[in-house]
Amino acid sequence: MSSCCKQECTELVEGCTDFIEECAVLRPQSSLNPDSFHSQYEVLKTIGRGYTAEVKLAKRLTGAEVAVKVINKRELWSEAAIMRKMNHPNIISLLQVIDSDKKTYLIMELAEGEQLYEYVRKADHLKEDEARGIFRQILSAVSYCHKIGIIHRDLKPDNIIIDRKGNVKIIDFGLGTQVKPGQVVSFFGATYAFGAPELLVDGLYDGPKADIWALGVLLYYMVVGNLPFCAVTSQELEKQIVTCKYTVPLGLSEELRDLLSFLMTVSPRRRPTVDEVMTHPWLKKDVEALPNACEEMVPSLPDPAILEAMEHIGFQAQDIKESLWLGFLCSLALHS
Repeated sequence: MSSCCKQECTELVEGCTDFIEECAVLRPQSSLNPDSFHSQYEVLKTIGRGYTAEVKLAKRLTGAEVAVKVINKRELWSEAAIMRKMNHPNIISLLQVIDSDKKTYLIMELAEGEQLYEYVRKADHLKEDEARGIFRQILSAVSYCHKIGIIHRDLKPDNIIIDRKGNVKIIDFGLGTQVKPGQVVSFFGATYAFGAPELLVDGLYDGPKADIWALGVLLYYMVVGNLPFCAVTSQELEKQIVTCKYTVPLGLSEELRDLLSFLMTVSPRRRPTVDEVMTHPWLKKDVEALPNACEEMVPSLPDPAILEAMEHIGFQAQDIKESLWLGFLCSLALHS
């Protein structure tokens, strides 16, 4: 290898060293030091509350802001294990896990923007072209989850963040779980209006198919501005869901009407998989003109020649690959 090539590699590594060290927090890891969270982060304010967890806005000592989900240790949560498995541009990234005796801190990227619920409410409803672009991103994320055996179980506008450029992030996998193909699920803790009929009737259900039903309710909300199933009493709401009685405004296209009916199919056996949904004509409209956002955001494999050159000057190939992925995660966190 020429001295010029060695010099270029050395300069590249030296230039990246500070960046990689700064982003080291992005490697999903656990710390058992009870004081490690407050020694690394300054809590600024509470930005969300649930039944058993709070979400805080916090700042690292370097100044970078993150979202922190604080979970009581007495709760049996699989959220950290689920999020460790995921890496998708439309899913919130887990950056770090810190454990203390009483609490678990999930350090996550801070999603810029607002909840889809507020976004749609301000607009009254979304036009089909805009809804299509948003829904494609949601489908991409759900497809990814289902392929690796993860179901969300609480897909709703409150758990989807959209920024000013129309980019989507799915958040809150607190009710999520991992399933094997064909495995039925029994726990139901999702928002009632988004629950599939089989959840209300049988108690046991196919997790991915329940997510598909929720996607139908979500899409309806986006293009209509109201939920398809709404009633004063839970008994009436359950009746509407089980019989799938909802009103479709006349202004919606026939293809969109068909997709809504496809997603909200009462029988889970006849309800489509996410891959079948993605081939629907309404979603394929103008798809040729769109760039593949997922492919653009996933880094390519490192050039073998560059790997060989860096190994020649003392670097391990695995360390180089991990550093490249670490830098990629940093880029997502800082620029998404």
